[in-house]
Amino acid sequence: MEAKLTNNGLGGAIYNDGASMIISDSDFSSNFTLSSGGAIYNLSSQLTLDKTSFRGNRTHVGGAVYNAPSSTLSVTDCLFDGNEASISGGGIFSISSNLTINNSIFINNEAGGQGSGGGAYIYSSPGTVRITNSLFVKNKSLIGGGLLYDEGAHCKITNCTFSENQGYDRGGGAYGYSTSEIRNSIFYANSAPIYPQLNTSNVSYSNIQDGYAGTGNINTDPLFLNPNDPDGADDIWGTADDGFNLSPCSTILDLGNNEAYPSNGGDLVNDLDVAGNPRLFGETIDMGAYEAQSGECMITWIGTPEDGYWSNETGPALYNDAQVEGDLILTNNLQARNFMINEGGSLTIADGGSLTLAGKITNQNQDNPATIEINEQASSFVVQSGGNLIQTIDYTVNDNEGDITVQRESQDIVRLDYTLWSSPTADQQLQAFSPMTLPNRIY
Repeated sequence: MEAKLTNNGLGGAIYNDGASMIISDSDFSSNFTLSSGGAIYNLSSQLTLDKTSFRGNRTHVGGAVYNAPSSTLSVTDCLFDGNEASISGGGIFSISSNLTINNSIFINNEAGGQGSGGGAYIYSSPGTVRITNSLFVKNKSLIGGGLLYDEGAHCKITNCTFSENQGYDRGGGAYGYSTSEIRNSIFYANSAPIYPQLNTSNVSYSNIQDGYAGTGNINTDPLFLNPNDPDGADDIWGTADDGFNLSPCSTILDLGNNEAYPSNGGDLVNDLDVAGNPRLFGETIDMGAYEAQSGECMITWIGTPEDGYWSNETGPALYNDAQVEGDLILTNNLQARNFMINEGGSLTIADGGSLTLAGKITNQNQDNPATIEINEQASSFVVQSGGNLIQTIDYTVNDNEGDITVQRESQDIVRLDYTLWSSPTADQQLQAFSPMTLPNRIY
């Protein structure tokens, strides 16, 4: 739905006064009005928005939606993207009304000038405000880049993610002039000169960058899947590649609080996260808007030996799968479960280096048929003399895939002398290492 201007300056596409309205599976784009509610103005009414997107709408107050006094606004599975208010409430402006936001996404909204509440501005007295399973990212305003809740707005925020929002003055993630309850949420990589993450007082079981007082709060990189691509490579929100999903290697999985979720009206058994997946996976709820759906952690080496890095910063542990996408030289000890050399990657275990695995080895490099005298696959995985490759008793015999090269330096061998090559390896024929040695001298 697209419109340009209303006569009274209220509601660029819809002006709802005193009616009960349900809008679902709709798209409001590029609407404009002079005063309030770039797309919708809701007055003394009950408005339900479901599976509806708001893109590029603009006005002075409430870039997409203005929820006027004595109203009830319910927002579920909605997208607010690139809406703009010149004063306040880039996505939503709600005053003296009931507001519920579930499983919704606010991205790239802005309240310009001296405005507040880039994603949403809430002033609620009387009225109740509940925000659950929602994502606020890359929103901007002077105060409260992601969210501003003004006097009288008692907000309950549960399992939400605020990241990369910007407050030009204060409150990068959220700023409140009243009390609030924040549970099981993530505030990370927001920015502002004052209170870059948030300033509220009642926060628990949440991951707050730089730390925040409260029961169960932590301060760590949540390891989002790919925050540089918020809707993922498929450009579709609510799918497995959404950038603000928690990666399987995130250290904050299962660190939420199950009791906090239903205290805000949630249902752990039947509710879904912002991507439409079960809200509870495993025994304990995750922090943030997304619930990780897999416990399998693949940690990746990316880059060269000089400037490469592990995708989780620290590298794998014995229970993590790991892969090499660049070139890795091991000079110290490394542990992993299954280990994979991706096509085009290489691994060298140098003298003094050690790789201990509780699972299998897979070398995905392929030989070049044009150079039959060179084994490209084997040369991409080299264990140098003095290096060690160890597979534990958890390893399944004959489960490895691909060739590797094992190098051993040896002194000249005379009669009855010996060189230790390695521990027993399936199908290893020592005669090939030393073809001039008599078979009865190989043990």
